[in-house]
Amino acid sequence: MSEGPDVEGVRELFREVVDSFEKLEIVVHVVRAGSALADIADIAKAISLPLNDVEQAFRQLGAAGVFDPSGPWASSVAAMVQMYDVDRIQVLNLLTKSVLDRVRGQAARVFANAFVIRPSKKKGDPDA
Repeated sequence: MSEGPDVEGVRELFREVVDSFEKLEIVVHVVRAGSALADIADIAKAISLPLNDVEQAFRQLGAAGVFDPSGPWASSVAAMVQMYDVDRIQVLNLLTKSVLDRVRGQAARVFANAFVIRPSKKKGDPDA
């Protein structure tokens, strides 16, 4: 019996690298094109996203090694694209949960930092 795609690997990919729907669409497009790194303008046109957004996301993904077929994310990227082809809603749900978890964590840190008790400033301090 064959195993399904590596869902945990896809979650990790979403937590670490593919952190937006734009990046998801770019990765899926590039992988479907056979990992042949096409012109960024062609990618932007194919997935109907602004060129500047695609350029920035493409650079970030490339720096993380997402497009390297023997790179650290190769198996997770393959699993993500396989899942995307079979059940796009599952992939979008995983990405949405990852994004919401990140936003909740950031909000909790900001809220906690608002209540940090700092020592009172002394009269001679330059910040007083």
